[in-house]
Amino acid sequence: MKINPELKNKKMTSVQIATEIKDGWVCFSDIGVSNPPELTDALAARAAAGEVKGIRWHSILDIEPLDILKEPAHRGITPVS
Repeated sequence: MKINPELKNKKMTSVQIATEIKDGWVCFSDIGVSNPPELTDALAARAAAGEVKGIRWHSILDIEPLDILKEPAHRGITPVS
């Protein structure tokens, strides 16, 4: 399978995506297994470090404990599940 060169250049890691999320954003992750734990863990680490605040993270039917739902991420993120 060939990957479109334009898409290949846009590929980002979860940590890179988490750094793009800004203060005050409202985010949503899909149901169950499509929830991106690497992304939520990276965002939780940013919140715990005080790098982001006022984020509302909506998720549905979490099937595993996510760092974003635990302290100290709550300093910058309000989880809604």
